[in-house]
Amino acid sequence: MESKPFPSTRRDDTPYRANRRVADSAKARAENELSDARKTVQDLALKIEEANSRAKRMQQIPVKQHEDVEDSRYAQVMKEIENLKQELGKLKLDMKHVLKEKRHADNTFKASSSKSSTLSSAVERIKKEIEELDEEQVLVEIARIEAVKELESIEAQRNKEASNYKTQLEIVKKKVKEIDQQSVTQDLQLTLYNVNSLENELARAKETNSTPDSLYTIIQELEAGKTELANIQREGFNFMTSMDVIRNELNHVREQRARLEKEEEKRDLTVQTLNSKILKGKAKLESITATTERANSIASNLSTTVEQLRAEAETVKKERELIIQETENIKLEIPETESEIDLLEHRLEAAMEELKAVKSSEFTALENLKDLIDSTVRARESTSSNKPTITISKFEYEYLTGKAGGAEVIADKKVAAAQAWVAALKANEKEIVMKIQMAKNEIRELGIEIEEEEGRTYGTDSVRRRRSVDGELYKLVASPRRSMYKIGSMTPGKRARSQKLLSPATRQAIKSASFSKKREKMTSNLAKLLDENDEMGE
Repeated sequence: MESKPFPSTRRDDTPYRANRRVADSAKARAENELSDARKTVQDLALKIEEANSRAKRMQQIPVKQHEDVEDSRYAQVMKEIENLKQELGKLKLDMKHVLKEKRHADNTFKASSSKSSTLSSAVERIKKEIEELDEEQVLVEIARIEAVKELESIEAQRNKEASNYKTQLEIVKKKVKEIDQQSVTQDLQLTLYNVNSLENELARAKETNSTPDSLYTIIQELEAGKTELANIQREGFNFMTSMDVIRNELNHVREQRARLEKEEEKRDLTVQTLNSKILKGKAKLESITATTERANSIASNLSTTVEQLRAEAETVKKERELIIQETENIKLEIPETESEIDLLEHRLEAAMEELKAVKSSEFTALENLKDLIDSTVRARESTSSNKPTITISKFEYEYLTGKAGGAEVIADKKVAAAQAWVAALKANEKEIVMKIQMAKNEIRELGIEIEEEEGRTYGTDSVRRRRSVDGELYKLVASPRRSMYKIGSMTPGKRARSQKLLSPATRQAIKSASFSKKREKMTSNLAKLLDENDEMGE
């Protein structure tokens, strides 16, 4: 029996869609945070490039002016070191966060895979049940057809037997009509009367001593009457037996008719039961068909979801491999950067030595100038002791009138900027030290947790690789000065590769209120100092 297809109902896939929405939102959030981190790295790289360009300009300034700039340059370097130290700590935390998100995505993928396998097995089981129900429905239909055929044959047989019994009854009725009981009774009575009369005549003949011939004739007549009477009695007995047989047959026909009626009622009940079973089977088949359609739709949706999760897992795996590759590249670049840092340190030491020499020569020149001024003052006092005025040269007059005011203004600005810079550095240093300590503690705790979880998830090789990456990042956090020089001296290609290692928490940390205000204040003070140094160099 063919069942009509029913429209598939919409499945309740709220948990799967919720998991998918959570995965998509986590992915979008990670991408947004990654883009913000990249922007932050670009800003830091631009600031470091500006600082390097200013340092190059400061190297072109004469040694006397370089002395005034060195203090501000050192303070700026220390500030950048602290900032980079904090950024690296936050980068570490963000990498832990990314790994945690990846682990969550892996767990979600595994749960979805197990759910998909469970639903696939359920679909197979439902298909088997449908096949079994189809077979049962076919068997029920065959049984119903056989029962209908049997019912038709039984009804035909019953009608045939009824017609036979009816014909037999008609025949019996005809026989009864043919044999008239009254005529038989009259014949019997007449025969008895004749017998009696003959007996009477015989008796009279014996009394009258009639002749033997007449007696013999009477005896023969009497014997013939007796035989005829016996025949009539025999026919009566036969008629009675035939009547008994007919009566028994009638009773048998009635019993068989009652039995056939009972069997017909039973067959009607059986047919009704089969019809109800067929209706139930149809309803069950329809529900199973609808369930199959829903299961197929669920399986198709789950297959698409599994494919998407696999693609996302491949993407995460590729990103992880890219991060590992970038870490390896950074490890390879570290020796070159350290050599560059050592070279820059040697240059800085040479510049400091030159600065000390220039300071000593400047001190000697100042002493000579002071002696010259004293001698000039004494000479002018001796020459103009009797005059109310003092004669000076045009150069001295222009210097005193033009440069003294500007020097005083510049000195006041420098003093104010230095005081503000020192106050900001003190406040920022305390905050940075506390944040660095907290970041180190969190890095240790997260490192232990991630090593344990990655040991369960990825095995010993990935844990060993992760430990090497964490060791390198910890070295970068432990030596912020070298990290600052490294990032400052990176080429654009290296900076572009290093941007991928930053994480979204950098944006959140930078956007905190106190840190951003202090950073803007320190940046403005540093810009003022560098601009003033540029003006002095000109």
